[in-house]
Amino acid sequence: MLDISNVHLFTHNSTYLLGAVLNIILVCVVLYVRRHKIDNLVVTFILMTLSVVVFQVSQVLGANAATADISRKIFMFNLAVIPIQVFMTHWFLALMGKTKEKHRALTIVYVTGSILFLVHVIFPETYLLDSIPKLYFPFYYEPGSLQWVTRTWFHLVGAYYFWILLRAYRSTIDPVIKNRYLFTLLAVLYGFIIGESAVFLIYDIQFDPMWSSFFSVYTFLIAYAILRYQLLDVRFLIRRAFVYGVLITLLVGFLVLVNSSSELIKDTFPLLPNWIVLVVSSIIAVILGIVTWSKLQENDHIKYQFITVIAHKFRTPLTQTRWATEELARIVKDPDGIRNMSYIKESNEKLINLVGILLELAEKKDAIDGYHFEAASLPSVVSIMIKRFQGAFEKKKIRFSVDMSTSDVRVHIDRNKFNIVLQTLFENSIAYTSTGGSVEVRISSTSHKAYISIIDTGMGIKKEDLSHIFSQFYRADEARLKDTEGLGVGLFLAQFIMKRHTGKIVAHSKGTGKGSEFILTLPRVL
Repeated sequence: MLDISNVHLFTHNSTYLLGAVLNIILVCVVLYVRRHKIDNLVVTFILMTLSVVVFQVSQVLGANAATADISRKIFMFNLAVIPIQVFMTHWFLALMGKTKEKHRALTIVYVTGSILFLVHVIFPETYLLDSIPKLYFPFYYEPGSLQWVTRTWFHLVGAYYFWILLRAYRSTIDPVIKNRYLFTLLAVLYGFIIGESAVFLIYDIQFDPMWSSFFSVYTFLIAYAILRYQLLDVRFLIRRAFVYGVLITLLVGFLVLVNSSSELIKDTFPLLPNWIVLVVSSIIAVILGIVTWSKLQENDHIKYQFITVIAHKFRTPLTQTRWATEELARIVKDPDGIRNMSYIKESNEKLINLVGILLELAEKKDAIDGYHFEAASLPSVVSIMIKRFQGAFEKKKIRFSVDMSTSDVRVHIDRNKFNIVLQTLFENSIAYTSTGGSVEVRISSTSHKAYISIIDTGMGIKKEDLSHIFSQFYRADEARLKDTEGLGVGLFLAQFIMKRHTGKIVAHSKGTGKGSEFILTLPRVL
């Protein structure tokens, strides 16, 4: 007969331990990525996360200790809730850039937290008494005389930084910063509601604390904010590696849980053959191996393209410069000399621009920082860009049409950065549409979204290339033949900028020679 208490205890223990593993992975990734720049944001995040790990591990070990006294001593490590709140407060204020502005409040949190921590360490009976059996736990917390004081402090501090974060969320315009705050708020709210459900049983209210073990899901919300909204400046390839690492960890954890709980599965489903669990685990392992291998191959492909592009693109302007210099050694102050001087200048500019782009991609400094958002009329912004390219379309005899029949649509954009996106798409439509072809621009909207569609009758995109065209340094074979000067970074940067605007670009094409459509999506200003 299956004992449901054992199932609950097993779930409680395994979920807490899996959460500890995920938090350690998160700390390792942040340390690796920011190893050359350790600031308050990184330090407080790491200390906060490690405090959570201490709490999670002590929760499992204390509940399964050999004696009541040993259980109490292990549970005393739950005092990690105090540094969790202290470092979380500091981290949130650093995230909002308010550590100096809120210096007095932060000092109060540090001082009061330190006092409570020392009191409980010196007089442990004020925090916990010897553990006793409760519900299905062999040992559980028995509160000391002053634990209520610490819990009151815990909730007051949490309410304080939640209020500060909520005010920052409501006052900011920058959509990426706003989403950083949103997911952080969700993580805090979720952690409080789920995590505090373990407190009921401490005070003998018969509520199953197993559910509190799922508070570790807050890690996923923080991780999502890090990956999607550059919460801690995790760079592109590291973010991708981190995603794969978390997925692999989750799958491995699932396999461990399935195999370690085989007895529970057997008791629950007595008619299920024993070999089923082994087969399912093996299939998952094989799928895991295939996915991991394909992703590693994809990264190798990107690195290969990077090396190839660098070798070819540096060679051309440098060779031109060398030829022009050799020519100028013989010819001075005549038309040819002037022409060669022009070559030198042009090649030099190409080289400077190329180095600038590569440095920008390496650091993503310009793509992450320095955004200045403002409300703008989307048709007006697009019209200005159309006028800039009108002559280029006419020169190549490309028919150009515009559909802006929709009413005025307003969006929050950084004009300079958004113009880079439009410029990239217009330049591509000119480069990859043959003479006599056509390009159409449409602006449309719904109640919450604004759309720009750029439709051309150009060379089109193969189905197998569609999923890669926004990758760094990726260029389809046809595009490489059509435009030998392309670097394969325009669409990558455009997508990056759109994400910074909480928007996106998608591409559609029916295949080679059948044209393409690029659709920009932005949230509307309501």
